[in-house]
Amino acid sequence: MHGHSSHHVKAIEVYHDRPILYGGGDFITDYEGIGGHERYRHDLVLMYLPTFDTRTQRLVRFALAPLQLRRFQLVRPPRADCRGCVTPSTANAAASATA
Repeated sequence: MHGHSSHHVKAIEVYHDRPILYGGGDFITDYEGIGGHERYRHDLVLMYLPTFDTRTQRLVRFALAPLQLRRFQLVRPPRADCRGCVTPSTANAAASATA
């Protein structure tokens, strides 16, 4: 299920092994160069990468890839813009710490 009309990423929930995106945010926009809303960082976007078991249709992995939109191209954002981002290595470390 996907929430509609949110220009910003909002909460994500997994319910009965199905992801619910309450706001996916904009992926490719034409906001670049429009002033007055810089604090919202329209240049930062998320790519959603769910993986489902083809036999059971159950969600087995849900990765998020932070990207930056620059001149209508998606590139890796600078490290400083990804403070707090969960990468596969930090997610594995967090899972190990709670196990």
